[in-house]
Amino acid sequence: MTGLILAWLCGEGIMAYRTVTQHHRPPLPGEVLGTSGAFVLLGLLAEVQPAFAQLLAWGLVSAALLNLWPTNAASTAEDTGGGDVKKAPAKS
Repeated sequence: MTGLILAWLCGEGIMAYRTVTQHHRPPLPGEVLGTSGAFVLLGLLAEVQPAFAQLLAWGLVSAALLNLWPTNAASTAEDTGGGDVKKAPAKS
């Protein structure tokens, strides 16, 4: 159960860091409640399958961590809009 609590705290920390850096405000209660609810359900699963619940918990934390930094490649591809690319004429 300790690993599940540690994963929950890490997930809350990642979410709080992202909210403060991107929106310049603390996380809203609904955001905290949503993620905490997921970990409560994982806590119920940990009563039956503790290893599987911890695996899912750390998977959620790693997914939140991977979503922490915006990708620069995707933002530059969206900035071009695709309108600047000239297509070769089709052969008949």
